[in-house]
Amino acid sequence: MKSKTIAIVGTGLIGASVGLALRRRGERGLAIVGWDPSARNARAARRRHAIDSISNDLTRAIERADTVVIAAPLSHIVSLVTKAIKYAKRGALIIDVGGLKQAIAATAARALRQPASGALFVAGHPMAGSERAGPEAAAEDLFDDRPFAIHAPVQHSRARAWRAAETFVRALGGFPVRIDPADHDRIIAATSALPQLAALAIARAAVRAAGKQGARLVGPGLAGATRLAESPFSVWEIALLENRRNVRRALRALGHEIGIIDAALERGDARRLEKIFLAAAAARRRICSGRGRTKSARSS
Repeated sequence: MKSKTIAIVGTGLIGASVGLALRRRGERGLAIVGWDPSARNARAARRRHAIDSISNDLTRAIERADTVVIAAPLSHIVSLVTKAIKYAKRGALIIDVGGLKQAIAATAARALRQPASGALFVAGHPMAGSERAGPEAAAEDLFDDRPFAIHAPVQHSRARAWRAAETFVRALGGFPVRIDPADHDRIIAATSALPQLAALAIARAAVRAAGKQGARLVGPGLAGATRLAESPFSVWEIALLENRRNVRRALRALGHEIGIIDAALERGDARRLEKIFLAAAAARRRICSGRGRTKSARSS
């Protein structure tokens, strides 16, 4: 990766993990600058050596960077992308890590049409995270061998933007997946939002069904299935509400499958239940096999 100055806008879990992942490479002369409206987050990221310095001037940080990583909450990314495209130097790569891509990509495409725009922009989303938040939860290996969705809107040097983003993703340890923003938002409702909401429902249903003494007989199955129930709502609010059409479709698919299981139980149909188990195991192997590395969805 040729970038010598990286500006990380937002030094929470993802932003700080980006810094740690880049620092792990040991590249000489690399300077990582962090900006965050939360002074606490910025100081914590610096203590963890995720960033080298803290900037109090966002515009200045953007202007000086070879790569700008926008790792702010989803509700702020659109405005930050517009500002970054306006102030970034010619040839600089701007990449965001927001969980939805249609609105961000559309906004960026409009900003990139401005005559003064000389930066490269790619909308991105790493398929990595944690139920914990903040720079204290950051990890240098967070992106290792994880898919990282990317989409380069139409711009003056689109091919260069694609290449720059792919190089950056690999520097983090992930593998890039080119994908259309609408497809991304549809798929992410099933692969990210659905597990989150299912964890909420399982946690609440388990407490209700098990009663007051339920905590005495909890094994690793329930703990694993409900891990995401501890995720903060602030992280998910925009991702759920702005993508609610796709999310509700995914929830209906889950409800359909639960109905099939319930019907088999009602009939006492062991053979049907066994088929459901086998089909579910095969489905999990198919969707979690990592095939995206070799058969990524592409757009140009």
